[in-house]
Amino acid sequence: MAIDKENMPAVVQLRRDGKQLRTAAMEERLPRTGDETSRLLHELQVHQLELEMQKAELRQARDVVEQVLGNYTDLYDFAPVGYVTLSQSGEIRAANLTAAGLLGMERSRLAGRNFELFVAQESRPIFATFLGKVFIDPVKESCELPLSTARRARLYVQIEAVVNSSGQECRAVLIDISGRRQMEEKLAMLSTDLDTRAAELAAANLELEA
Repeated sequence: MAIDKENMPAVVQLRRDGKQLRTAAMEERLPRTGDETSRLLHELQVHQLELEMQKAELRQARDVVEQVLGNYTDLYDFAPVGYVTLSQSGEIRAANLTAAGLLGMERSRLAGRNFELFVAQESRPIFATFLGKVFIDPVKESCELPLSTARRARLYVQIEAVVNSSGQECRAVLIDISGRRQMEEKLAMLSTDLDTRAAELAAANLELEA
């Protein structure tokens, strides 16, 4: 069969490669001298040493990665605020231990549940509006919500969330503001009480003047 002239260089190269392989195979079958055997043994020893060094470096790198990962895991799990990852529908994809404590449920049972179920009934429309804004605008959104859990009848949190780069999930921070809200409610009650007493005193003064 005639060979295409355009493919001649490739054909020539293939023939050369084949010839070199045959020559190498013949050399392998020839008996080796003592010097060649010593040289090959030395090369094998050097190669084995290099492999051992590479294994040691890989083990060291793995240990460093595991340590860093462990540190970040500790920072995530034991942070003073709750961290949750939510889908567009509000499904909990991930949560740290602090968030699990705030929501009153073991972390292993949180995945797949909708965050809305932990929001007080009357505030669920507020949460739905908040979550919709998070996925529409890439800036951080924030709101305050009362939660109702099995462990606590009423818990107030400030939730801050921002959508991630994929646009499919958002990362949210839960901050317990129950103490602040209780203080605000007490101050409001005191203010109302003072206003009532002031009004009573004013009325009493008017009666005395009359």
